[in-house]
Amino acid sequence: MRGSAAVYAVLAMTAGLLLCACGVENAGNVPAENSVAVSNTVSGEAEDIALDGAENAEASSEKGVSRSSISELKYAKQFSVESLDNGCILITAGGTRYMAVPEGAEITENADVLKNTEISGNSGDIPVIHIPAENIYLAATSAADLFIRLDALDSVGFVSVSTDNQTNEAVKAAMETGDIVYAGKYSMPDYELLYSEGCGMAVESTMIMHCPEVKEQLEALGVTVFTEYSSYEEHPLGRAEWLKLYGLLTGRPEQAEAVFEDICSRYEKVEEKASELIDNGAERPAVAYFYINSAGELNVHKPGGYMSALIEAAGGQYFMSPADAGVSESSNAISTMDIQFEDFYTLARDADVLIYNGNYEAALSSVAQLVDKNETLAEFKAVKNGNVWCSEKNMFQQTGAAGEIAEELYTIFTEAEADSSEDMEYFRRLS
Repeated sequence: MRGSAAVYAVLAMTAGLLLCACGVENAGNVPAENSVAVSNTVSGEAEDIALDGAENAEASSEKGVSRSSISELKYAKQFSVESLDNGCILITAGGTRYMAVPEGAEITENADVLKNTEISGNSGDIPVIHIPAENIYLAATSAADLFIRLDALDSVGFVSVSTDNQTNEAVKAAMETGDIVYAGKYSMPDYELLYSEGCGMAVESTMIMHCPEVKEQLEALGVTVFTEYSSYEEHPLGRAEWLKLYGLLTGRPEQAEAVFEDICSRYEKVEEKASELIDNGAERPAVAYFYINSAGELNVHKPGGYMSALIEAAGGQYFMSPADAGVSESSNAISTMDIQFEDFYTLARDADVLIYNGNYEAALSSVAQLVDKNETLAEFKAVKNGNVWCSEKNMFQQTGAAGEIAEELYTIFTEAEADSSEDMEYFRRLS
């Protein structure tokens, strides 16, 4: 591990110190070889939780825990926020609990609350996030868009993508001025740099689950590892609603509300226009969204998930149903799935619109390039009619762009406006 010897030397000098979080003595379990108490956890390991029923909610209120949410969530399902009477905030994301501690908040007098109250989620010490969070190591690249929309990029000190490979222009510009520093890939972070520069929080994608040793080492250095699950949200506005959480963590809750409402407004206006057209007799165009890898294997987004929701909000009809895909309505619809080309041919041959997923390779520039991947595509209705498009490589990194993407899809599906692709950011018509 890069710089690990130097880091351990620093840690050895501080071994035996017992640090506190918000006035509560840390009871964290730290690997014996490090022999240092970490200051980013609050002890809460005594109980398993249960605050789901009214009886438990009433009991928790008596112990000093408020069930009121910081902000009502309209679409997001992968995180929740609860305020405590002492001013701290309990966050649950992907089943893991975190304690957000605003400046000036104290929980010394509520230590027994944390130890005795049953709160659903993980057992053991609760990671602490001091807010407003600063000097963040942003290893979840899709979250960068939300920080930018919040004007909170100054809260980020480090990223996991180098300048040469950086596709986010705002982040790249900040790296070129030195405001943000490359601190190694998520799987091989520069521990010495993060420790010496005082990084207190890492925002990771779920890929960190494949590197448990990295998570453990970061935590041993006092870095709270926050795993974000915005990509697991099925509704496009659910992904964008993570703005509220990052607004809370960076001290911009009001700004987050305003930005999110603007995104919702744009998205809902598209839904209204599309519904009006359909109510007036227009038919929903059938739309296939797909990708063909270098081995010729065909991949699609599962129906019922993020991409099909955007297509349907804009007035389209996704080309396959859950029954066609062999998945249930309640299955995890955020992921993609492989499909035999013969099945794709049957389902998408008469689709009105083909959209090629440009996220995985250099974007296509022509229909001829697409047909080169499989000559049978030349028989498809959309190919014959010249209604073939390609999504841009950065589209899925724009977590808060649900409104803009829906607007562009509506343009694609509206015949009178379908030739204005030169003004689009997320899609291009293939010639």
